[in-house]
Amino acid sequence: MRITQLSTLAKTAVGNADYLLTANNVNSANQKIKVSDLFPTLANSTATANTALLSSVSNKNEYTLSRFVAGSTKITVTGGGGTNDVSIDLGTVNFADISGSLSSSQLAGAIDLTTKMKGILAIANGGTGSGSTTYCNLASNVTGTLPTGRGGTGLTSFTANGLFYASSTSAVGQLAKANNGEILIGRTGDTPTWGNITSSDGSIAISAGSGTIGLSVATVPTFNGDITWNSGADRYVKPGLAAGSTAADKLYVQGGQATNGNGGDVWIQGGATGNAGSAAGKVYIASGTGSSSITDIIFRQNIDASTTMDVMKISGNKVGITNTAAAFTVDDSPLHVKNANSSLGKAVLRLEQDDTDEPFIRFKGTSASGASTASLATSTATAGAKYGAIRIAFDDKSSVDDKWIRIYDSAV
Repeated sequence: MRITQLSTLAKTAVGNADYLLTANNVNSANQKIKVSDLFPTLANSTATANTALLSSVSNKNEYTLSRFVAGSTKITVTGGGGTNDVSIDLGTVNFADISGSLSSSQLAGAIDLTTKMKGILAIANGGTGSGSTTYCNLASNVTGTLPTGRGGTGLTSFTANGLFYASSTSAVGQLAKANNGEILIGRTGDTPTWGNITSSDGSIAISAGSGTIGLSVATVPTFNGDITWNSGADRYVKPGLAAGSTAADKLYVQGGQATNGNGGDVWIQGGATGNAGSAAGKVYIASGTGSSSITDIIFRQNIDASTTMDVMKISGNKVGITNTAAAFTVDDSPLHVKNANSSLGKAVLRLEQDDTDEPFIRFKGTSASGASTASLATSTATAGAKYGAIRIAFDDKSSVDDKWIRIYDSAV
């Protein structure tokens, strides 16, 4: 019978009674071998309690592998490249199932941490050591009060709009909320406090608003030293013109007032110089520049009192000197001296000459012989009728001796 006429023995039907015949061409002996012995026998390792390599066997020689356990050497699985690469589906890998060290050089591909791994990665291995879905939910996972030693405040509640400060080296305190215009003021060795800006002499007007502080000069403050400016340009002290105003404010320079004793003097002095040959600064008393007329310069005594008196007035290019308390109009003469007090026996003008080698009066005028318009007649002709006289008192004798200067008619 030929082999092609034999019935087929299925692989799954091979049993212990099925043999294959063999022939030996050396000793011409015929022998037999069990067909089942041709199938390999693989046994799971019993040295570990972990998952076995073979999970099942089917069709006599089809094995399902579940794990590899290496002995003293590592297991190397190498693909042939391209479609011949080895593809190993790890399924779900627990970190607890990995013993030993796993370096990135031993991983030929990437591990999807989202879907291919589970378990808790220890802190020592770069994880959090926690299975929580969030690292630390301060709203639900933390209780108690975080102390200052751990970076907290040690407080469980706060004052609205308050301010934190270190109340000690290990505690945090709170200041109450500030009112409009208050600022934080430090105190040596003590808690800072809210306070208002004040003006001790009232020279600064202060207005407090929501988040604002307004400061304006109300009066010139009291100075304890000189008022000086850096050298550079000329300086002016003058009131400003208010918006919409047509008349400027007056400027008063006044000595100090005294409640007991004399009032303070006022000095107007030009600048001094320390350089030899240099002139000291002049003193100018001048009226302002007007658009149509020259303004008077008035020297007044006892200002704002019942005995106020204008003793000298410069009006235009004329100078008037008087002792009247009434309104005084300067005459057209360049110098007008008026004695308005007739009850005291006062001379209208007193001249003293203590220099013995100079004339009493040095008069310079226009002169012409016999000219009626001359202020100084040089004619030697006999004078005409007496027109009047000027009475002069000489008090350098033992008794006052009145003399007369005769005045004659200009016609000579």
